Amino acid sequence: MATAVAGLMDALALTRYGVFVANQSGNLIHVGMGLAGHDPLWPASAASIGAFGVGAGIASRVRRVRGPDPAVVEFGLALAALILWAVVDAALDRGVPGAPGPRAVLAAAGAFFMGCFGGLFVRTAGIATTITYHSGTVMKTGERLVAWMTGSGQARRKASQGAALGLLGLAGYVSGAFLGTLSSNRPMLTFALVLLVLVALMLTLRSLRRRR
Repeated sequence: MATAVAGLMDALALTRYGVFVANQSGNLIHVGMGLAGHDPLWPASAASIGAFGVGAGIASRVRRVRGPDPAVVEFGLALAALILWAVVDAALDRGVPGAPGPRAVLAAAGAFFMGCFGGLFVRTAGIATTITYHSGTVMKTGERLVAWMTGSGQARRKASQGAALGLLGLAGYVSGAFLGTLSSNRPMLTFALVLLVLVALMLTLRSLRRRR
């Protein structure tokens, strides 16, 4: 579900703003192309990169605060960031190319949410595969598939589990991008869907922790 959220949000932002909010590797390319005079949207990509880093940094800091379950607190931060993005989108986005300033604000709002959420999943679920960076996922999945085909015993079973997780994550990202593209003309419904997914993830993690 987490990678599906990243794919959905990236497709929504790319369709409406012209930049990524989760895939910061893509944004770095856009910035480089812009500095070479080949991408007029590069300021929005730069804003997305900066906001993503700030969101991840704040979320990491929040987890160190003593008090309630840090995962729940960080989920709350991600939910607040998502709602903030929805408000900014409703105020500034009309689904058509706009001025550089509003576009950069929109991209930053989306990336701030993804920065908060991306690190949350890795730290809470303990999964090495990130939800916003999939070049690495493809590489690790390929390595595990080869290890599964050529290995034996416990190593082969472990490689099989890792490959299955990687393929599941990639499928989630593609599925999210598919849905995000289809729903790009109705962003408020998309935000509502993601809100429900985040709540479901939070409740699922809490339930799993209580069983341990």
